[in-house]
Amino acid sequence: MRLVTDSTACLPADWVAARGVRVVPLRVITPDGELREGVDTLPREISGRLAGGQRLSTSQPPPADFGAVYEALAAEGAREIVSVHLAGSISGTVSAARVAAANAPVPVTVVDSGTTAMALGLAVQQASLASSAGAPAAQVAARAAEVAGRASLLFLVDSLDHLRRGGRITAGRAALAAALGVRPILELGREGVVLLQRVRTRRAAIARLASLAVERSRGLAAVAVAVHHLDAADRAAEIAQLLAAQLGVPVTATPASAVLAVHAGPGAIAVVITDVS
Repeated sequence: MRLVTDSTACLPADWVAARGVRVVPLRVITPDGELREGVDTLPREISGRLAGGQRLSTSQPPPADFGAVYEALAAEGAREIVSVHLAGSISGTVSAARVAAANAPVPVTVVDSGTTAMALGLAVQQASLASSAGAPAAQVAARAAEVAGRASLLFLVDSLDHLRRGGRITAGRAALAAALGVRPILELGREGVVLLQRVRTRRAAIARLASLAVERSRGLAAVAVAVHHLDAADRAAEIAQLLAAQLGVPVTATPASAVLAVHAGPGAIAVVITDVS
């Protein structure tokens, strides 16, 4: 049994290599061409392009990309594949995977995680552990869906403009936030991006983002936390330290994926919290 995911999972390259997980890259569309996330471009480059005023967009992988991975895994001896991907509410990636799965040489179970970033990554990691323990594909897929379903993905952006351009939030809501001069705290749920709160200052927004994450941890049996950022390493480290102290678990801050960076924009910070029990 083999696992496939996509590049928005933000999984460490060394972990991916050690576990034999295949990662299908999404694309960043730039004025000078199309770049594959993690292959042709990295978050720092995307941040520089955005800061320079470039208009960027993103695209899901075509079914052929998934098909090539499924065929390669089958050739390596895989009898079943579980393919876990970012939310169908914000991307056509999972639909492309399903198209390819229908024509794959071995059975492929495609899972819509309903989330992204390390909320997706943690689900894949737990699915990998289940697979290593000998669980069949159906149970591996169920484990990924279970962990992803428990996850909260909260994030803070400096501006809603990038989300508006990508169609992830309405123009009216973005304009209202800009007019009020507030820092929006958002959440990715099953229905897409929703605005949770408006906070007046960046300092207050960081504190509120951390407190919301702590609130979401209550009642979880085995808390796992991850922090992402785009050109906001100091602020992300601050939140990571706050959460580690309050929750008593290790928390690291890592860059967001390049594709997510396009939609969140420079200065964005995200917190993922889930139950891996």
